[in-house]
Amino acid sequence: MTNAHRAFTLVELLVAVGITAVLAAVLLSLVTSTLTLWERSASALAMDNQATLVLDRLARDLESAVVRENIGDTWIEHEVGDRGTSQLRLFSQLTNTSGETNDPATIREVTYQLTAAGESGRLYRLEGTAETALTSEYSWQAWPTDPVDEFLLSEGMRQLDLKFYVDQTTEITSPSLTNWPAFVRAEVVLLSPDGIARLNAVAAGQSDEPIDQIIDQTSRRFVQWIELGGYPW
Repeated sequence: MTNAHRAFTLVELLVAVGITAVLAAVLLSLVTSTLTLWERSASALAMDNQATLVLDRLARDLESAVVRENIGDTWIEHEVGDRGTSQLRLFSQLTNTSGETNDPATIREVTYQLTAAGESGRLYRLEGTAETALTSEYSWQAWPTDPVDEFLLSEGMRQLDLKFYVDQTTEITSPSLTNWPAFVRAEVVLLSPDGIARLNAVAAGQSDEPIDQIIDQTSRRFVQWIELGGYPW
């Protein structure tokens, strides 16, 4: 009596390989989808955190704004560029965040500058000292047009739009001592870290992806109403 040895036929091997390939493709698709979803969630969270940082900082400065009728009417200055607000200047009653020692919690100048770099931008927050504000009789400081990263508040700032209102329906185009607004509507448009990287790749000639497509896919808009302090009446 002889032992019979049965081997796999070529058809059986091909079927097994085919099934394995299908399972591998399904698994790869699931992993890719999971990674894509995770990356999008992480990007959305990063943008939410960045928007919260910017809007909360703006809110603290605007809510602490001050104005004095007997000194002049340059307690707030708002400049508009191609992407909304290019510069905002105001005096606020703030605690010491300038980094200077022995700097009391009192009135100081705060300036926001939006610098554009291609399709993206960088938002800087510059803060003077109480001593400088007092000795200059509350006149504007000469800030650098290209601030250092020490003052960087946010990267990927596509747009900063600040609009001033007497109430939430009546807009003021030029806020001043005699035309002091009660509310500010702050709107920021941020690019995700992935969007910034993709735009940088296009700028470096490493990608020919349409810029409009990148901006549409990777930008988000955030809006917050802020009550402005410093009513001069």
